[in-house]
Amino acid sequence: MNILFPNRNSVRTRFWRRRGQARQTQAALTGGQYSVEQLEPRYLLTAAPSGYETVSADWFETVAEPSFSIESSLGSSATDQFGALGDESSSTNFEQNSWIVRLSPSVLQTVSRVSDAIGLFSSAPGLRVLGGLGLPGQLLLESSACSSEILSYLEGHGFVSSFEPDLPISVSTFSATSTPNDPRYGDLYGLHNTGQSGGTIDADIDAPEAWQVSTGSRDIIVGVVDTGIDYTHPDLAANMWVNPGEIAGNGIDDDGNGFVDDVHGYDFANNDGDPFDDEGHGTHVAGTIGAVGNNGLGVAGVNWEVSLMGLKFLDANGSGSTSDAVQAINYATMMRNQYGQNVRVTSNSWGGGGSSNAMRQAIEAGSEADILFVAAAGNDGMDNDSNPQYPASYTSNAVISVAATNRNDTLAGFSNYGATSVDLAAPGVGIVSTVPAGGYSSFSGTSMATPHVAGAAALALAVDPTLTVSQLRTGLLGTVDAVGGLSGKTVTGGRLNVGRLVESLSSEPTIPLPPSGLNASDGTTLGSVQISWGSSLFADSYTLWRSGADDVSAASVIADSLSTTSYQDLATDVNESYYYWVSATNELGTSPLSDSDSGFHSPSRSPNDAFVDAIILEGNQLAASGTNIDATEESGEPTHAGVGGGKSVWWTWTSPASGSVEINTVGSGFDTVLAVYQGSRVDDLTRITSNDDIDYGVVLQSRVTFEATAGQAYQIAVDGWSGATGSIALAVTLDALVAPDPITNISLGNSQVDENLPAGSLVGVLEAAGGENIRYSLARGNGSDDNNRFSISGNILKTTGSFDYEADNSYTIRVKAVSGDDSFEKTFVISITDRNDAPAVILLTDGVVPETAGVGTSVGEFTVLDEDVGDSHTLSLVNGEGSDGNTLFAIDGSTLVTTGQFDFETSESHSIRVRATDATGESVDRVFTIVVTDVPEGLLVEELVPDRDGFRIRFTGQLDVSNLDLHNRAAAPEFLDVTLRDTDGNLIESAIAIDDDQNGFRLVVNNGVLDAGEYTLTVRSGEGGV
Repeated sequence: MNILFPNRNSVRTRFWRRRGQARQTQAALTGGQYSVEQLEPRYLLTAAPSGYETVSADWFETVAEPSFSIESSLGSSATDQFGALGDESSSTNFEQNSWIVRLSPSVLQTVSRVSDAIGLFSSAPGLRVLGGLGLPGQLLLESSACSSEILSYLEGHGFVSSFEPDLPISVSTFSATSTPNDPRYGDLYGLHNTGQSGGTIDADIDAPEAWQVSTGSRDIIVGVVDTGIDYTHPDLAANMWVNPGEIAGNGIDDDGNGFVDDVHGYDFANNDGDPFDDEGHGTHVAGTIGAVGNNGLGVAGVNWEVSLMGLKFLDANGSGSTSDAVQAINYATMMRNQYGQNVRVTSNSWGGGGSSNAMRQAIEAGSEADILFVAAAGNDGMDNDSNPQYPASYTSNAVISVAATNRNDTLAGFSNYGATSVDLAAPGVGIVSTVPAGGYSSFSGTSMATPHVAGAAALALAVDPTLTVSQLRTGLLGTVDAVGGLSGKTVTGGRLNVGRLVESLSSEPTIPLPPSGLNASDGTTLGSVQISWGSSLFADSYTLWRSGADDVSAASVIADSLSTTSYQDLATDVNESYYYWVSATNELGTSPLSDSDSGFHSPSRSPNDAFVDAIILEGNQLAASGTNIDATEESGEPTHAGVGGGKSVWWTWTSPASGSVEINTVGSGFDTVLAVYQGSRVDDLTRITSNDDIDYGVVLQSRVTFEATAGQAYQIAVDGWSGATGSIALAVTLDALVAPDPITNISLGNSQVDENLPAGSLVGVLEAAGGENIRYSLARGNGSDDNNRFSISGNILKTTGSFDYEADNSYTIRVKAVSGDDSFEKTFVISITDRNDAPAVILLTDGVVPETAGVGTSVGEFTVLDEDVGDSHTLSLVNGEGSDGNTLFAIDGSTLVTTGQFDFETSESHSIRVRATDATGESVDRVFTIVVTDVPEGLLVEELVPDRDGFRIRFTGQLDVSNLDLHNRAAAPEFLDVTLRDTDGNLIESAIAIDDDQNGFRLVVNNGVLDAGEYTLTVRSGEGGV
């Protein structure tokens, strides 16, 4: 018996990692002889106040920072996380340091926000309130006291409605026209399978057929609950949700929702408004849902247009807490209910932490707001019917659980399944999508299948925004493609078909099709046969038929007007087989019967009752569950630990390394007996160790420790003392370093870099196949010539400077990956992408103009220097510093010409500002100084007095009268030439008399009389005849 938690099951957390990483299963949260277990919800028998299940900004308030994180308390390995299970000297190796608590409805009549609740816990031993998770009365508390004190306090206060530990969660990844113009669309077999790369034609979700109806709408918001999103990715940026009530970067909660600068969502892991993806998983998920389609870049999502809300709660290591996940889910609900943001779907490619009341409440609150919750089934290759994986296994109309198939419509080997708990499958092996730093990569996992379904739901809502969660569920499950290998593995027995879904929504209701995926249990349900089937589009009810033979004419109705898609047939006989059919009905009529399936009423639901049916266990830290309710004693079976229970079941485990191993049944629901053997026959076994009670008469579960040998198979028997039966929790922990698989390859998510980017720009993400705890570095050797141009931070390749495509368009580096003593090196070629260079400089052939230049005079020719040879440029005069003289000039093509008059005596130079712009709009400015040259302008007439016989004229300066000879007309023009002409142009003979000051003269006509009229007097003086 478990003293702290009688009659309750231990919490188990499943960590799902990528291929090549060790798959870890979290053992029971153990401190000495006790385990921290899942707590059953406890509610007071009082009416809940109005709004008890409505998310509110007042209940997101943060009132204190945590003293330490889940990561720091859990350590780096399962042994570190939960203490060495074999160490009986310590009972507090691990203490849960944070708790999720829900206040009772009655308390909320006086407590209206988080800060009001602080006083409720003032007398608590080491408890303090950190903040709220979104629902009224939903709090996150931190503890510094031991678990038994905290539990005693919480159980003893009526203002607490329910409580549970805040357990860790991780990403769920397994590593390993209607036609868009996106260059990698051909890699997306999940959307359109043409048989590429050995695939099966049409083993896809029929996306092109759906796109003939709709390619999506940015009015539909999908919350990506994950590691964040690279919202700067060129293939995602246009489809990122933007909070209309928030002003980016001003540090103010503009819309008053309790979250500062939540422009594209929120980062609940780091408690800030920047949900940027620092791990890569969430960006990959987002690309499958909604990478921008038909934009000539990368890939296309299920939706070419959609709004992606980044709800980051997983950190750079892909880890997070239950409380942060709850806040993320509640945030989406609040933004829909209170701020008018049309969040209709959340994509949840993560798992772990066990069943949580707080998370179930958050999902249900979202369901009430018509938000569909699409979740990954998990990557352990397990049956979720018997081993629930959360959040995918929550029973809710809003939860869609998704398995993964490959390009041949086969269930992926890693994918979890469940005839009653996993709804449908979608492509999840080798899925190409977006990753941070503008790259693309191929991932595998139910994490990759999930966004196909979330995207399909969003596309359906783009066609019909009025669809409810229930209608979405019916549509998704009722339009699958039936796949033989999925029968009995999922509720529908089928794989997603978004084309059929969207087509059905754009057409009028018809008589339902026969339900697909009919599955009848084969001995897995004690005392009955469990039957389930996929929903049929437009169906209002279902009718179930049964026969003792595979003969539909002999079948009879056993249940009619069923509103659900499952039924437990209790009217069956033990050890008998039955055949079942189902039909669907609506007001228009009834469908034909479905295909049949047989079920078997088994006398036992202990599949590992017989030694030869032992369940295989793998790994160095793992957990298993089962039951011995119907187990029997075999002939020749040994008596375990000296106690003959006769109710034993078997597992077999091969140790992956040599070291100390502990096996225990802590968390089992009865008094167990445990024994470990070597041998291959039940009647010829050698006992290695055995145990009845961990603490005789006090802790009635069992624990053994022994030294295991690498490669040795061990047979594990769990029996019940004196025939006791119940649920079994089995944990195996090997304290040894298990050598990881050798590194066989290194991949780089992106190997192209734009020229002109600054130093420190991201290139791509490095990922090794094999190994663990990989360390990456640049290595010397063949192909390392350009290593100095790059650096590696963690698994991110970055630049150390900018690149010039015209100088060199490719660089070679050598990368080394190290895992323990193992290493692997590979050469990569990094291509530089040609991007437009701005013009470098403008040149002018001449910058001098005489002061006498007329309008339109050419000054000089411009030349533009540009690294992009062949670029054309437009030249223009622009305002700015140095543009004072712009009005005196113009640019004709590449020629600078004058448009005004110049005067050296007024200004000896003028500055102009010239801009050269290339075809892309890049430009450069330059200021030029145009010099005005002085040109002799002659004397100015100061006085002109007409007389009866001539004129008197006086100038502003002296005349040049050298070599004055009026009698020699040939010589006069070179020095002083005076002519007088009448209106007809006739020369009037005259003579001049120079004044003594030589600044004027008197002109007298030769005949002594100057007739009245108009005359032209021309005076030229000096060399050149100015």
